[in-house]
Amino acid sequence: MRILCAPEHFPFKKWDADLNVILYGKNPPRNYGSIGRKIAAVIKAKRLRPSIQAWDFLSIALSIYAADRAGHRNLSYDGWTRNFTLFVAVNCGMQGGCNGFSLVCRLVKCRLCLGEVYTETVA
Repeated sequence: MRILCAPEHFPFKKWDADLNVILYGKNPPRNYGSIGRKIAAVIKAKRLRPSIQAWDFLSIALSIYAADRAGHRNLSYDGWTRNFTLFVAVNCGMQGGCNGFSLVCRLVKCRLCLGEVYTETVA
């Protein structure tokens, strides 16, 4: 299963995903998932100013959660394991101190594609 998670202004149609998930959006189109709407509202209401890296890290965490919830365990050979490729739109990619994302990938054992330029494959 290929899952793409990005903000609502992202060009989802250019990607061939099985499931599109809107990050921080209010009203996702039909057949799209969504996650993080309330978090974004709380951050705005409290007038917090998270760094780009913090937003990216939150986007990755929400995307991993969305993928976990979307994966159908009943379709798995052992009733538990799921296999998916997760694409997450982020702002900083591998620049600006974002190398910690590779560690996140290894911890959750997923394949994670950050933006359109960086791909991390984890075996």
